[in-house]
Amino acid sequence: MPDFIIRKRSHHFVVRELSDRGKRAVENFARRFIQWGFVRQGRRSIKAPLKVFAAATKDRSEYRFHINCYKDFIDSVKLDNVHLDAVPIFDDTPPVGDDVDMPIYPNWAPRDYQEPIIDYLVAPPPPRAKMLALYTGGGKTFSAMWSVAKLQSRLVMISKPTYLENWALDAKETYAVPSDEIVIIKGSGPLMRLIALARADRESLPKVILISNKTIQNWITAYEKFGPQGSMDIGYDCVPDELFEILGAKVKVCDELHQDFHLNFKIDLYTNIQTTIGLTATLISDDPFITRMHELAYPTRDRYKSPPYVPHISSIALMYQLKNPSLMRWTSMTGSYSHVIFEQTLGTKRNEASYWKYLSMIEASVKQYYETPTRKDGDRCIIFCSTKEMCGEVTKYLRGKFPQYTIERYVDEDPYDNLMEPDIRVTTLQSAGTAVDIPQLTTAILTVAVNSSVSNIQGFGRLRPLKDGRTPIFVYFVCTDVPKHIEYHERKKDIIRTRSVGFMEVNYGSLI
Repeated sequence: MPDFIIRKRSHHFVVRELSDRGKRAVENFARRFIQWGFVRQGRRSIKAPLKVFAAATKDRSEYRFHINCYKDFIDSVKLDNVHLDAVPIFDDTPPVGDDVDMPIYPNWAPRDYQEPIIDYLVAPPPPRAKMLALYTGGGKTFSAMWSVAKLQSRLVMISKPTYLENWALDAKETYAVPSDEIVIIKGSGPLMRLIALARADRESLPKVILISNKTIQNWITAYEKFGPQGSMDIGYDCVPDELFEILGAKVKVCDELHQDFHLNFKIDLYTNIQTTIGLTATLISDDPFITRMHELAYPTRDRYKSPPYVPHISSIALMYQLKNPSLMRWTSMTGSYSHVIFEQTLGTKRNEASYWKYLSMIEASVKQYYETPTRKDGDRCIIFCSTKEMCGEVTKYLRGKFPQYTIERYVDEDPYDNLMEPDIRVTTLQSAGTAVDIPQLTTAILTVAVNSSVSNIQGFGRLRPLKDGRTPIFVYFVCTDVPKHIEYHERKKDIIRTRSVGFMEVNYGSLI
């Protein structure tokens, strides 16, 4: 009797029907995909597993791993005395997919540097997972849409829910298809109805299908909890592995790959398709384990070599000091820096004077760096805070100081127009730090002290080249009385300087 059977697919392999020895061997291999970290337990932090970059059903009758670790898996189970000669191995060829006409409006054409990108994206596999790491404003979305059209594939795109509306708008502007051919799938009900429609009449499926990654996550969770048949019994008319075949898709597009990377990785463990196109400006991490998972899913050798970034932004570090540092708090229970606590402490009664001076500093930054002599009608500004409460307070304050401008808060519960339409929007990095292209954005003000390389680059990257050749301005705040602000500032300088046409440290000149 074999120790297990293996099914190989485009992006993953599945191990089933395990003997006791086979299960021990597989679980030994799976341990290398556990991300460890520290979590708070009472008054102390303990080391604990955070995420697992592999998958298994609850009853452990099935395990899944990324296809790119298949050789390592074979080498590992040999050491655990698995008799591979007796193991049945099945190779499930990815489905061919339907030919779908995706006409593009004649006013659209690739830029010169996008043509080799498209050639890379449409070239036959391998690799089955292609990553386009292109700087913000380089046209990742358009390159992906054009490639899907050239491949004559239905566009199936998976991303965070917050980006789906924007993709729908871009699809309407790019593809010459009726509006009802573009659908957004959020929630298990719409997904079940889409699967039922595909089962009944695939030719009537929309040409553009934009799916929330959280919706796919819920489906995978049900599959792992209840098993294949159990998940179908609750309403899904297939298992997750079959989705792209049922939709007749040749390509899966994954936007903002770096965000929810663990979930995107997990979705690949249920993907069988000709090609995945991953889009990102920043597939980098400060965590060596995550960097290793990046390399596993999208090996550097297979990534598109992006054209060099052309600096176009002027950057300013605005340095300020606290009048009473002892009254402020910025440390979490785990001992790490928290800008959320920094903002919350500003809002306390004992720091009322500092609170108003802090808002005045934001006001002064808007006057200095947004209301410049070169300002034109239609110029826009974005301000990043840490909490939605602070976003609301800053919005209210600035409305009183700048009645000539439209000023809106944008966090998750606010309408998308609050992000795209006003002169000034006050938001968070989580809400608007990624996948947002605001026309004529001239100024970005980052009030948040953040250490993450990805967050810093994404906030900075909201500023795209201006058509009239003016230089957009990126401003970030640094409190010299907070050691972590200085540490983050030194790190940020290394990240920002090489991406800027100019860099200055400016002292605010007034105590907060």
